Amino acid sequence: MRPRTKRRIERIGRSGSALVISLLGSSYLAACGPEVVDHGDWMLGTFSRVREGAIESGLTRYTLHDDGVFEMVNIYNCGEQEETIAEHVWRHRTDGSVEVYDPDEGKVVGGYDAYVIYQTEDCGELLFSVIYRGNVIDESTFYRGVMCMQDLPPCEGGFECDTCMTVWCDGSPPPCEDEG
Repeated sequence: MRPRTKRRIERIGRSGSALVISLLGSSYLAACGPEVVDHGDWMLGTFSRVREGAIESGLTRYTLHDDGVFEMVNIYNCGEQEETIAEHVWRHRTDGSVEVYDPDEGKVVGGYDAYVIYQTEDCGELLFSVIYRGNVIDESTFYRGVMCMQDLPPCEGGFECDTCMTVWCDGSPPPCEDEG
């Protein structure tokens, strides 16, 4: 028997009507027929929790691809090592947000139920929520753009100092369309 969170939508009659199902405590709309909702592409691209110039020894990039794949890549040791730590899937929710989930394991990285991502007024930012047992347990702002790590010059005088910081990999992201 399949777990309740892995329900499959079965064809209901011949009416082409919409079916609302409940998964992880949220409602999702599954439509049959020609009605297609355009949710836009605000969620597509690569994001991270840090901005340019952050003093860090590593970072995680979060990428939402247009084929429904959500990828997390950790960058370690001042950018010398990269490791894909997770590939999940994402889907649109009826409230306009995006849910990241794992259809096979049922949990995302960290053992959480899902991540829910919301559009903000700033096209360069997303609100990223972590869901555990149906509750939001953490919310963070994520910033658009592909961040890399850069070594800092060595310290003089024998003091301990920072070794690397975040920089744009290929330049800062383009401005929002409405900023021309």
